[in-house]
Amino acid sequence: MIELTLQNLPLGSSGRISRCLSPLRDDIYRLLEMGLCRGAQVTVLRKEVNASAIELGLKSSRLCIAKELAGEFMAEIPAHKG
Repeated sequence: MIELTLQNLPLGSSGRISRCLSPLRDDIYRLLEMGLCRGAQVTVLRKEVNASAIELGLKSSRLCIAKELAGEFMAEIPAHKG
């Protein structure tokens, strides 16, 4: 498994949240309450080069978060073989 921030996950990739780097911040705590917590499966749905937000698929919902906040969440993705 490879661990990356949500900000660094490639477009279209899926991963499982492994940890949050700053869980005591109010804005991060709100995202944790919304389901972006350890063990949650997320998919990067939209990520534009000049945009300041990333759109994630989380359960049956979509969630847009600032790239700065996405850098506070670590996700594990399978390592590619070959």
